[in-house]
Amino acid sequence: LGTPSHQGLWRSNWANLRLGRTALKWAGTAGKQRLLAGPSESFLLSQARLDGGTPPIDLDVLIAPPDGDDGRQFDDVLMHVPQAAVPKIRAAVTAAGRKLRPGGRIIVFVGNADMAPIAGDLSVALADHLDEVLPSAWLDWSIEARFVGGRWRSFLTLCERGLFRYMVPRRAVQIPGSLAAIAAWSGVGAFFVINNLRSRGGTVACPPGCTSALILFRRRGETAGP
Repeated sequence: LGTPSHQGLWRSNWANLRLGRTALKWAGTAGKQRLLAGPSESFLLSQARLDGGTPPIDLDVLIAPPDGDDGRQFDDVLMHVPQAAVPKIRAAVTAAGRKLRPGGRIIVFVGNADMAPIAGDLSVALADHLDEVLPSAWLDWSIEARFVGGRWRSFLTLCERGLFRYMVPRRAVQIPGSLAAIAAWSGVGAFFVINNLRSRGGTVACPPGCTSALILFRRRGETAGP
């Protein structure tokens, strides 16, 4: 089925990977000083390191450095936030803001470390913790967001996961069921292609069944750095 960097248009996490590529584009070009924060197993941050960047630090270290603030400044901060860490976004953005050079940006990708669709609905988590997502002085920031997901995508993902359980027969009697599951998955894959093409740019409104989110923070009145 391939690794995250080689997922086809027919896969459930294709839209998440595309949103991740948008995050890398927003993070700027190689040669900039870029701070990476998030889980060490983050596929997104591992790709960002290829374009230049510090080794990723944990979100808790960004929020409360054990040795105090080292005073370093960065052109951009790229964060990968798992769903369980959504309540930490506000504190992490506030801490990242102190490390930004003028014109710098904070890019926050919310989703699974392996870029797979999350279990549940990210839109619910974001709504429940809205006060813990936006900075306290959020009017001082220009905020842009993109989301991917939707009820149809969630339904297809459930179908795909259900079919995967039957694709590998453990006994000879299960072979017909396995062949039927493989045939049915081809139909699910075709619907994924259609859905991914329709929603490849993401939406500016968070849909029900949201699977990942991308939020860009930039201070108002500041121009982009060199």
